[in-house]
Amino acid sequence: MKLLVWNVQGIGNPWTSNSLLSLVKIHDPDILFLIETKMDSRNVLFLRNKLGFCDDFSVSRVGLSGGLSLMWKANCVVNVCSSSSFFIDAWISSTDILPWRFSGFYGNPDSNHRGHSWELLRRLCFAHFGAWLCAGDFNEILNGNEKLGGGVKSQRAIDEFRNAVDDCLICDLGFVGDPFTWCNNRPNDLIYERLDRGFGNIDWVNRFPNTTVEHLEAVCSDHRPLLFSFGLSQGIVRCGRKKRFNRFHFEEAWSNDPGCGEVISSCWEAPSVLGSAASLRDKLDWCGLKLQRWGRYNFKKLGSDIKLLRQKLSSLSSSHSVQDWEESNRLQKILVGLMHKEELYWKQRSRVNWLKDGDKNTKFFHRKASNRRFKNEILGVCDKNGCW
Repeated sequence: MKLLVWNVQGIGNPWTSNSLLSLVKIHDPDILFLIETKMDSRNVLFLRNKLGFCDDFSVSRVGLSGGLSLMWKANCVVNVCSSSSFFIDAWISSTDILPWRFSGFYGNPDSNHRGHSWELLRRLCFAHFGAWLCAGDFNEILNGNEKLGGGVKSQRAIDEFRNAVDDCLICDLGFVGDPFTWCNNRPNDLIYERLDRGFGNIDWVNRFPNTTVEHLEAVCSDHRPLLFSFGLSQGIVRCGRKKRFNRFHFEEAWSNDPGCGEVISSCWEAPSVLGSAASLRDKLDWCGLKLQRWGRYNFKKLGSDIKLLRQKLSSLSSSHSVQDWEESNRLQKILVGLMHKEELYWKQRSRVNWLKDGDKNTKFFHRKASNRRFKNEILGVCDKNGCW
């Protein structure tokens, strides 16, 4: 099972929304916990459908800040016990995993009220028994090594957080990747801290000893997403399908690339017999063929280009120099542009005309596009004995 936790710092930004959709597509989490959505709970439904989740429980923003959302797939059964502006507490079960408890946590961003967060953590700890995972943005570090740059952190604030963790008898689940999950993104005074993490109690550690927490690359947010993997996993075997020829059709995503106009101009300006209908037809056919070849080379490799950029961002994340931070920001802008092109590509292929630009390459689009190709295909024949 996979759980994705991310302080998105406002999901209304289309670039943040696209980044979230891309993360869901790549990692396919069963459960998603979002912090600082800055949305009303009634507006989360559209986002949930875009991401491909079947249900959610959300806490509305307060003013222009805050907001929490817990979403889950059809294979999960979620019973929310309690919630507030700073947490969502729920019992979760699935077909292959016995019930376990999850508390999505958001530490008070005001350090003067941080003590209330630690009292809340203690109350959540002793509210139920069983395997418990508590994860989110705690807005505090556990020791001085979890901060790089800026002034020295208050030892009193660190000790208060550590005492709360000790009182709850929970342990840090560790991480894979860069040690810091937050950056202030100020090139003249860069500060890195590990504010986001996951804790498990003794029952959790005994039941899921191989739990991994991966710090993913931060795109369009100051915080890194956290990917939790634990429990059983099952692979799905799909039948192979014969590749077939696709007729030419103009891709909307091409229109945003200057190379498209160059291909059309070169074909249209080629010498021909003026006034000939056959010449016009030949030019159209030739232009279509050239565009198809150009599109195959430039757009069919979008996935590999996006993957390569993510790998570069991941390698840069281990460095905390200003130069690498600037290069990371440059690559993030390129990545956002490529994800927009991929969105347009799948949007047109799905033939869903009632959605506006800004909807990402979700499983919904994939299902719509794939359905056109496979709905008349016979994958097997069942005999009278029920054998395929």
